[in-house]
Amino acid sequence: MKTTLLFSAVLACTLLATQVLATTDAAASWYAELNAAQQISHQDAGGRARADTILRTALIAAKDGLVTEPAPAGASLKAAAAQAAYSVLTVLYPQSLPVLDVRLAESLATVAADEPTLTAGRKWGEHVAQVVLAEHGDAVFLNPASFAPKTQPPAEPRRLPDAKAEDGAIPPGRYRFTTLAGAPDTAGHVDGIGAGARFGNLGSIAVDAVGTVYVAEEDLGTIRKITANGEVSTLAGTAGQLGNQDGAGPAARFNRPIGVAVDGAGNVFVADYQNHAVRKIDPAGNVTTIARGSSAANQVGGASAVPGLDHPLHVAVDAAGNVFVSAGRIIKITPDGTAAALTFRIPNHTDASGTRDYSAAGVWQLVTDHVGNLYVILSDAWDYSDVVKLTPTGDTYEGTPLLPPAPLRWATGLGLDDDGNVYVLCNTNRICVFTPGGETQVRYATGYSNWDSVVDITVGRFGKLYVVPSDDSGSALGTIETGLFDPAATGPVILEQPSDRSSYRSGSVNFIVQAVGGAALTYQWYFNSKPINGATYSSLPLDNVQDHDAGFYSVVVTDSGGSVTSSAATLVVQERSQQAPPPPPPPPPSLQPGSGSGSFDLGFSLAVLSLLAAAALRRRPARGTRNDFTIAGLAARAMEKQT
Repeated sequence: MKTTLLFSAVLACTLLATQVLATTDAAASWYAELNAAQQISHQDAGGRARADTILRTALIAAKDGLVTEPAPAGASLKAAAAQAAYSVLTVLYPQSLPVLDVRLAESLATVAADEPTLTAGRKWGEHVAQVVLAEHGDAVFLNPASFAPKTQPPAEPRRLPDAKAEDGAIPPGRYRFTTLAGAPDTAGHVDGIGAGARFGNLGSIAVDAVGTVYVAEEDLGTIRKITANGEVSTLAGTAGQLGNQDGAGPAARFNRPIGVAVDGAGNVFVADYQNHAVRKIDPAGNVTTIARGSSAANQVGGASAVPGLDHPLHVAVDAAGNVFVSAGRIIKITPDGTAAALTFRIPNHTDASGTRDYSAAGVWQLVTDHVGNLYVILSDAWDYSDVVKLTPTGDTYEGTPLLPPAPLRWATGLGLDDDGNVYVLCNTNRICVFTPGGETQVRYATGYSNWDSVVDITVGRFGKLYVVPSDDSGSALGTIETGLFDPAATGPVILEQPSDRSSYRSGSVNFIVQAVGGAALTYQWYFNSKPINGATYSSLPLDNVQDHDAGFYSVVVTDSGGSVTSSAATLVVQERSQQAPPPPPPPPPSLQPGSGSGSFDLGFSLAVLSLLAAAALRRRPARGTRNDFTIAGLAARAMEKQT
């Protein structure tokens, strides 16, 4: 088996000194070999980025072990790294085999190990190379003719575990989540490891090939970086200091960054919402502005103004280095800095839910695969929020809707794995997976006891899910969670957690949980961690509430596959006088006596917008302030201007 040169260079030199990173000179020599191999292949920037991704993946796998299996005891990791890199590179660049043979011999000569340890290491490195190449369709894309039969990935995409379901039923298979970093409901800005880190209001999330996570901190104006072991650092910006400034690390300034994306070389791209700009952060933390909106005067950086690039929400980058930005429309920025609105055609779609006229839809989130297809969420903010695949055909992109099962057709997040499976966050708590072969599956993303919903998702290697969880109002909880899908797991899933309640003395309240699972769900409610006798239904009504009823209420939901505990809801008991409703607001000027029934002035129009906003929010999951192209967002902005 064979792997890439970059991996070989980095890992061999990495482990020579500290087993963590290679020396600069040695790494540079390996990079030189990689560049030479790529030039012989006449490879473009996209191909070089894909090779870099595959190399980095193999490096981590050889050093730390695969997701499914650790490196064997007694194997030299230095030898494994050299062998894995050599094997990958000889597959991708077989014309460079003589040079790579020499490089492998030089690397192995530096490994101080006895023969059995050296042999075991090389065997492990060869295994790593086979696994990594088999998992990366990009390897075939780079050089399909170089694959020997034993390493040839299957012609058909890998079939996902059978997990089809109708709404209201739940098939086998669950995501098992763990907290990568942060602490629930504990806001702040602290760099640290795991639960010792703190975050402000989080926006979108991205992950690279080795599991490094990047997330935008909207309210504090920073971009945070989380390694695979949960170590959090601030890549760029200074917490709480909003502004518009290019610079190195903490000297840079952002104003409500929302969308993030990362390319194969480790560059991070940011949709800087209030600055109407797209920013680029190199791996060292240096921030530059690569595009800015035409309506934004006094923008920093040398980027030319781009008409229509106002209030960018999300960003994606493809393997060729093209950056795509959603700002109500799609703006494409090429590596040379040329930027223009993307032209795409999507035929109207008619089904049982009605007809979608996508010509008036706003663009929400977007991702791109390695062959240049875009997947975007298009929404009219009222009747639909659909995922559409956009395929490049010359200067125009042709669109094909990807529609989840009818009850779940409200998309709020997107992800894409290495096999081309598209992950759509549907109705805040279910993941609809679209395979390249045309299958659709429904999985459940919630059930983790301290969160109700999800702000954003992304997908890493082996289908690993990375999420920014939120409460039922759409506010981020301050953690980053990771989840692997276990196709054999069973048990109930809580879709709606019990909500906090308040009541005056002698009043009544009702706690409710919504869950799905096996055919026979059972419930047991608890008060301050003690079971309530006879409270065995999905709701818990309390009448004649008194002071002693104040406290915490939770419920355990059980089926044949196991049990899950809800989050705790709080009951507050108040004096009746505290329950007096506030006085109603004065009527809008257009409805006051003498204003004339035909007058439709600004005050009345704002009232109408408010009602429409409330209705829109009831129809769809809450998303904080990021849905600025929706009716709710328009109403909010209009009201801000009046105050």
